[in-house]
Amino acid sequence: MRLFNFVLIALFSCNSFSSNLDLINNILLSDKSVFTQTSLNEMTNSIQVSEGKISRINNTIFINISSPFKEKYSITDSYIEINDLEFNQIKTIEIETLPNKSIINILKLGFKKDNISEISNGSLALDIDERPLIIKLISDDSFSIDYLDNLNILNTILFKELK
Repeated sequence: MRLFNFVLIALFSCNSFSSNLDLINNILLSDKSVFTQTSLNEMTNSIQVSEGKISRINNTIFINISSPFKEKYSITDSYIEINDLEFNQIKTIEIETLPNKSIINILKLGFKKDNISEISNGSLALDIDERPLIIKLISDDSFSIDYLDNLNILNTILFKELK
């Protein structure tokens, strides 16, 4: 009987994990979503908030940041175009030259089950370039990512699908 209970719990956990990951990927890979990134710098006791939209047209991802600065990123299979709308400057970076392509791959393809573990109901964990990320499913149309950046500043990004 204990083995049967264990098997049921294991199957439910796997289905819950897959279901949560599928919902998160559906939001991330949707044609239109909005995001709010909050950075908390405990050393300077300051908070910075950035907001924007993500859209996908054909094989190009567009990230439009509306505050605090106006920027537009276009990500294709081979390059990223960065357009600083306030200073009217455009820079193009070949993706091949980037030392870290993990974030770009996640934006293009979503999160892969191989790299993720469930830490609690609705929360998932993974490492990107030896830095842990915590992904939390909030609702059927929103999730958040928490991580420490290279300056040990806590960042939270809230994604919400636009319908």
